[in-house]
Amino acid sequence: RELDLSGEALRTTFDSALVHSAPPPRLQPDGRPGFWRLVQPIPATWRDVVDDTLRIPSPTGAALGALPAIAFEPTACVVEVAGRPIFRPPADAALLHLWHPVVQHTFHHFARRRFPGQPASASRWSVSLDPKLPASVDAWILLTVEELAVNNLRETFHHWVRTLVFPVQANRLRDPLPHQSADRLAIESARPPTSKATDRARDLWLDIEDALRTQLATHTTVLTQRLRSELDSERAAATEREQERFRSRQAELSKLITESRLDRLERDLNSLREEEGSLLFDPDGYAARLRVSAEDKQAELARIRRHTEDLREQLNRERERILTQLIPRRYALRGEAQCLPVSVEIRLREVGK
Repeated sequence: RELDLSGEALRTTFDSALVHSAPPPRLQPDGRPGFWRLVQPIPATWRDVVDDTLRIPSPTGAALGALPAIAFEPTACVVEVAGRPIFRPPADAALLHLWHPVVQHTFHHFARRRFPGQPASASRWSVSLDPKLPASVDAWILLTVEELAVNNLRETFHHWVRTLVFPVQANRLRDPLPHQSADRLAIESARPPTSKATDRARDLWLDIEDALRTQLATHTTVLTQRLRSELDSERAAATEREQERFRSRQAELSKLITESRLDRLERDLNSLREEEGSLLFDPDGYAARLRVSAEDKQAELARIRRHTEDLREQLNRERERILTQLIPRRYALRGEAQCLPVSVEIRLREVGK
């Protein structure tokens, strides 16, 4: 919902990417609800990914199999069996989910066009006519930004896409509206802009461009402050969690030592000493053997104690490293948060409304 990753949004995104390479329409209804067919010919830039990941293998061994129908919603592939819904895609159809290579190719197609020097088949600017736009505003400016924040370990801990909506009244940009998820911002009955509407949008942009830059800077500042506050809170919680974890490990180590060989060796050593002290005569050298056994156990006892101390020391060093180096750097913002503009949509009411 936040990113409008619905089946309908995937379909229109895929269709828009195809239209950059060949005239529309590129998708046509299959006749079954929720299924679509690719219109031939397949654009050259899409041919390889379509042939490799979509085509149905030919039973005759032909080089290219048939193209399946495609669905963008899992519900299109659900059938009822014995009164229960079962996911069962038809043999001649494929579901294009987010991680399908064709969908990934679609995303990469648009992502490449964010950078200079790439083909100009896609624009990050759009104008739309919304019949449901409130009468109290001249327009809405929908600014989509990519938020990015890195900690002092150079780990990206915040990476999100958000659409900010600014109303325009009397050619002045107002404060952003309360947050709405992207699916709620979609226009159900949008109409393509006329040339007159495009001219209105250009004129409007000249009036509000500087104010929008200021609003973006303000959003970046507020985001930076919020992330720092959240990091401070999380750092305190993480520190307490780690301290509790180390206390637990120390207790486990002590319990392990007490219940294992160290405790047993001490009991055996005491028993040997008592047995040696109880001997009045030693005609067979039994006392000497007892002393040798006691010395061996004493040496083993000393080794275990040294190993135990080494473990405690290593645990303390690890505790010091995590609490004084790792956590403070992990929960500290490196520099400022970034808000990178992705796209601008100028949403107008229809002319005369």
